[in-house]
Amino acid sequence: MDRLVEGQRLEALVFDRLVRAGSDGSESAESSISPGRLASWKTAHLMAVERSTAFRGVLDEVLELASTRAIPVQLLPATQLAFFHYPSPELRPLVDLEIRVPAEPDEIAQKLHGALESHGFREIDDLVTARGGTHLPLLERDGVTVRVHRAAVPALASEGSERDAGTSPLLLDAEALVLELCHEVFARRFSHALLFLHDLHVVFTSLKPNWEGILGSLAGSSPALETFLTLSVLAKVLGTGLDPEPLRRLEEAAALSPPRKKLLYELCTTAALEYPASPQTRDLIEKQIIEITSPRALLA
Repeated sequence: MDRLVEGQRLEALVFDRLVRAGSDGSESAESSISPGRLASWKTAHLMAVERSTAFRGVLDEVLELASTRAIPVQLLPATQLAFFHYPSPELRPLVDLEIRVPAEPDEIAQKLHGALESHGFREIDDLVTARGGTHLPLLERDGVTVRVHRAAVPALASEGSERDAGTSPLLLDAEALVLELCHEVFARRFSHALLFLHDLHVVFTSLKPNWEGILGSLAGSSPALETFLTLSVLAKVLGTGLDPEPLRRLEEAAALSPPRKKLLYELCTTAALEYPASPQTRDLIEKQIIEITSPRALLA
């Protein structure tokens, strides 16, 4: 479990929980961790505070540059969660600062990208595969990386709630966050997905998403299978209290046979808690999904 926490970069979050658990004078929580590991997690927490401060400064700068150029900016889930929904931004580790701007006309994204380059950011090699080629070259300055994605204007407008302040970003609503995070976990086949499951836990416990909005969106876009499996694993792994009736409706829409549901549930739960991730578990999940979503299975 310690390696799983560290592999997901959750040391700052767990250390914060340990400190809070011991704030009543009890040392039982901290005493369950070895002194060496506890000291390492404390150091990670201090470093996370510094890192999140640097990311926040860059976010403010990006929003200011976008505002002066009348470019709407939407935050992607990880960035939005860190700065708007977690109790403190250092508790949600970020790899990149990720934003979306309108894809059309093309010069909008290029204009913001160029403005960042004029402020000392430089292009660096990107080791992450682009999601459908939607983002511009990765930018970096003083250890902070910025990833600018391009999105269709209707999607950019409808997914977020606009704020009046000129330098405030567009934020995804709770329902859109749920669907995007479920898709992320499912795309990973639940391997190394504990951080994103915790994101979902934060969304459900603090934002209280509307189930009808989630279920309504599934009809035309995100498949019920990925949402049902992800939320089922979320309830199991993190104990998130979810309304059983919407889950039942999701299960019906996913159309899983009882044996298949049991097997996938066990495989996905295992994958979420394995460190390092097992290629065999991922392959088994992939095989099941292919069998479920193949044209022959859909016709049956």
